[in-house]
Amino acid sequence: MWEKARNSIDPKQARTPREREHRIRQREAFWSGLRELREAPPHTLPFSISNLAKGSRTGVIIEAEKLNSLVEKWVRGIYYKIHGQPLSSAGEISVIHIHEEEAATAFGKFWEQRKFLDAGPGIQVLYLSVEEGSKRADVYVFKIWNQFEVFASADDEIANDHFGSRYGC
Repeated sequence: MWEKARNSIDPKQARTPREREHRIRQREAFWSGLRELREAPPHTLPFSISNLAKGSRTGVIIEAEKLNSLVEKWVRGIYYKIHGQPLSSAGEISVIHIHEEEAATAFGKFWEQRKFLDAGPGIQVLYLSVEEGSKRADVYVFKIWNQFEVFASADDEIANDHFGSRYGC
C-alpha cells in the first residue's frame, strides 16, 4: 500500500506533462506537511502517541475537519454496502477518536456482537448495527495497518417501504 501511495506522487510515473506537474505539486504538499516533533501536539490521534513513545519524531499535521470528512465518506460507503441503501439526508454521522478498549467498555456485551468486513490488506472494518422500530443505529471502527483506528456512528430513520419489504410485511 505504501508503494502505491509513493508512486502516486512520483513524477517519473506520470504519463503526460500535466499529470507530471500534478504529481510534483502533490509531492511538494506531502513533504511540506511533514513536521519534526519533540512531543505530541494537542489533539494528537491516539495511535500516534505510541509511535512517539517508540522514538518516531516525524509527523504529518492533518486538519481534524479533513480527517473527519474522509471518515464520514467511508461511513456512507460502508452503510450502503451493509444496508443496500444510502444514508438518508436526515441521517447523522459522528466521528469519534477513541481506542477499541474504550468502546468495548462503553458498549459492554453489545460490542461482542460486532461483525467484521474484509476490506483488503491492512484494512479492517468492524461494525455493530441495531434497528429499533423505524430507527437504525450503526457503530463502525476502521483499522488501518494496525496504526490508525477511528470510530464513527450513523443514525438514521428506516424507510417504511424498505422495512416492510425486508420483513415481508
